[in-house]
Amino acid sequence: MTIGQNIKRLRRNADMTQEELAEMLSISSQAISRWETGTAIPDISFIPAIVNIFGTTSDELLGINSNNFQEKIEKYKK
Repeated sequence: MTIGQNIKRLRRNADMTQEELAEMLSISSQAISRWETGTAIPDISFIPAIVNIFGTTSDELLGINSNNFQEKIEKYKK
């Protein structure tokens, strides 16, 4: 999943509108829409606020699967 898809999923799971999230981040709801549709990505400075709002980790938000990452490292070591 992309970061935008993850934001959309987390926002919906929290029963939050794009407008509510935008207000919490002091940005426009259009910016949230662009993130969720993949036409833009959030500035890195928003990552800490987003993960705190949704009670998640930056790895989950960014779609990083650490298990997959470790498996790839082991594969390349061989």
